[in-house]
Amino acid sequence: MGHRTREMNVTISSPPSTGSSHAQHPNYRALYRIGGFAAAIMVLLTLLHIGVFFLVGLPDSVLAWFELFQRNPVGGLLAFEMLSLANAHGLATTAAERAAYLAAGEATMATFKGTAFWSSYLLGSIGGILLSIVMLRTSVFSKTTAYLRLVSGVLDFGIFVPTVGLFIALISVFCLMGFNVLVARRLLQIARAG
Repeated sequence: MGHRTREMNVTISSPPSTGSSHAQHPNYRALYRIGGFAAAIMVLLTLLHIGVFFLVGLPDSVLAWFELFQRNPVGGLLAFEMLSLANAHGLATTAAERAAYLAAGEATMATFKGTAFWSSYLLGSIGGILLSIVMLRTSVFSKTTAYLRLVSGVLDFGIFVPTVGLFIALISVFCLMGFNVLVARRLLQIARAG
């Protein structure tokens, strides 16, 4: 049985690729603005998250998380998904209810040690490296912007280094914040240029 192929002519509109003409296409100005604000918000949320992490510490068990949230709800910024479980655990009236919420908390924590988390982490790191390579081949973003993302992506793999891995990964977060600051600035510049 043979297959028939049919040719299709598809026209895809894309933004201009170089110089200040980026923002001249009216359909893209709002997108550049949204992207710029999103990158800036990522920086602010990361700083907030780091601040909370250093203020309240990182609990090592579900019960410790729940106790943290009961003492300091701002700690919920570390793991927002645990906050509702902690509140429900605090309101539980029987040992069986408390045990159920602890089990749900254990399942939630397990997602940060399992395949889904590591797949996301590794794909995000590889994606960042590939993005930086593409950025190095264009004139839209500075080389500094591209290299910050490249360094961040490479340092992400430092998490696998015994003893100092978490410190190396933290350095990658600061590189990523610098990248996001430069991306936000550039996208907002492009949006204003028209």
